[in-house]
Amino acid sequence: MTGTKEKSMEIRFIERGAEGSQRLWGIASPEICGTRFPGVLRDRLQPTLRHLPAGFTLDSYLDGQDRLSLLIARGLVSWVRKVGAHGRIEFNGAEYPVSRKLEHQYVVATLSTHHRRVFIKYEGKLIKSFPFPLTGEVIKPLC
Repeated sequence: MTGTKEKSMEIRFIERGAEGSQRLWGIASPEICGTRFPGVLRDRLQPTLRHLPAGFTLDSYLDGQDRLSLLIARGLVSWVRKVGAHGRIEFNGAEYPVSRKLEHQYVVATLSTHHRRVFIKYEGKLIKSFPFPLTGEVIKPLC
């Protein structure tokens, strides 16, 4: 690509990027990416993507039964879930009762690893919280 073509594509992207949805469309647009095939784009960007170190292996994190036993860092993990017909949501292989009043609405379930609890919020307001069993020690974040 020539520098002029790159610059004109960059300008077009910025002009379209006034709204988030247009910005996301602009990133995936064939005229911006130069292709409509994700594999071609991945191959082109491969040298600039971050990769695992050459000797990396998960062997040191396997327990005696060949299950992964990873460290858990203090922090938050969130899921967006639609409340089912019986007022329940499902994540991480378990069902949690929320409220029948919220049937067919979306809620945010946030796991606090430090508190070992899941907090359920609807429109920014706390609806419920549940204990969440975590095995192992919760460590400080590495960075």
